[in-house]
Amino acid sequence: MIADEIRKKLQNIVRGALLEGQEDHCTTIRNLLSESFETGPTVKREFESRSIIKEKQAGFLKSHAERANLWLPSLPMGSQYLTKGGEAKIYLAADSRNVIKVNDSIYYATWTEYFNSLVIISPPSHSRSPSPHHPLPAAIHPLT
Repeated sequence: MIADEIRKKLQNIVRGALLEGQEDHCTTIRNLLSESFETGPTVKREFESRSIIKEKQAGFLKSHAERANLWLPSLPMGSQYLTKGGEAKIYLAADSRNVIKVNDSIYYATWTEYFNSLVIISPPSHSRSPSPHHPLPAAIHPLT
């Protein structure tokens, strides 16, 4: 059975509504994308046509990340390559507590869909802490 908090989050994501009560970077960026770009489910036949939206979103994300001092133009010194999986390369940050995920979101038609997936799998905001168990994202770097 799905907890009420998760059910409500999923309903808001499906409707394209803003997610309130969470302060993490992923939810903030997901909400910015939802406010700035049309949201809706993507079916397979629409995937390619959404690439124009995804390109615009990548520019929007870069601008936002630069203004919020979240953009990393390159990997920080001391970052250690860990692994590659599907759409991402994962690096261990020099502090050995955080990871940096360099992602091209190839499996998602839009960046909104990518951030929706991150928000869905994130623990509730009240249980979130910047710890080795739940590190907060260090930066945004969409590769498109």
